Amino acid sequence: MATDFQTCYNWTMGFEDRERKYEAVPDPGGSAISGINSHYWPAEYASIAAIPQAQRGPAVENFYLCKMWKPIIAQLNDVEIGKRYFDSIVNLGDEEATLLLQRAIVALGYSETGTVRVDGVIGPLTVAAANEAIPDRLVTMFKELRAAHYLENKARLPQSVVNELVARARA
Repeated sequence: MATDFQTCYNWTMGFEDRERKYEAVPDPGGSAISGINSHYWPAEYASIAAIPQAQRGPAVENFYLCKMWKPIIAQLNDVEIGKRYFDSIVNLGDEEATLLLQRAIVALGYSETGTVRVDGVIGPLTVAAANEAIPDRLVTMFKELRAAHYLENKARLPQSVVNELVARARA
């Protein structure tokens, strides 16, 4: 099954706002509504915060579609990789998420032409190599690399947040 936005969005919301309350909660660097952090996305956060809480759902979904979704993700054949890659974009940004995916691909030796570069840019070679890989092995490697990333960078965050992110990475 190919990867689609709604599947990825629902996966990520299972971590960011499981009950879909769309309420402001404390978050490192400020507050967040469904994972949209006021420090990193001040204008978008303010715009969503100005909407009555019961009506924020479509605005939150549109934020993730416009700011986090990359159409190339839909070319990933395995939805489990797609969900985790999208979730990594949400938490780490596009470049870091792509570096992790590329490192997982290279570590497993999957590269259609041997030319997947670990450069943080998602493109057709990275997608082709991800699609060539045995899905379960790529998911496992990606999860391990993502968890290791959070553990290596734990000095920046409270331990409770690191624990949550590591558990999320291993899901």
